[in-house]
Amino acid sequence: MAASGPPILPKRAWQVAISGAVCGALLITLQQAHPPNLFALHVASMAPMLPLGTAAVSTVRQRLTRPTTKLPDAAARRRRGEWLVIRHFVASALALYIAAFGLVAIALHKNALGRPHLSTAHSRLGAAAWLLWLL
Repeated sequence: MAASGPPILPKRAWQVAISGAVCGALLITLQQAHPPNLFALHVASMAPMLPLGTAAVSTVRQRLTRPTTKLPDAAARRRRGEWLVIRHFVASALALYIAAFGLVAIALHKNALGRPHLSTAHSRLGAAAWLLWLL
C-alpha cells in the first residue's frame, strides 16, 4: 500500500488560489503590454513569488495545526511532518530563486538604460523583501 501524504491544498487553499489569480492577472497584463524584454522578465519572475510565498506560509500554518483526520501512528505523523517540511522548502526555494532571476533581469535592464540602482522606494522595498526572504 503506497503511503499518501496530506492533501496538496489545505483548508487555507483560498489564500493560495487568490494569490495565484493575482499572479495570473499580472502575467496576462504583462503579455498584453509588450514591455522591453528584460523588464518583462523581471515582472514575470517576481509575480510567482506571491503564490509560492503564500503556499510556503500556508504550509507552515498547516504543520503547526492538528491534522483534520487522526493519524494512525507515530510513523504517519512523522511522514506528514516530513511532507510538509519538504513542501515548504520547495515553495520557499522556488520563490527565492525565481525572484533572484527577476532581480538580475531588472539590474541588467537598469544598466542597459544607464539608470541608477535602488533609487526608488519600490526598488529599495523589493530588495529588502528579497533579503528578508533569503534570511
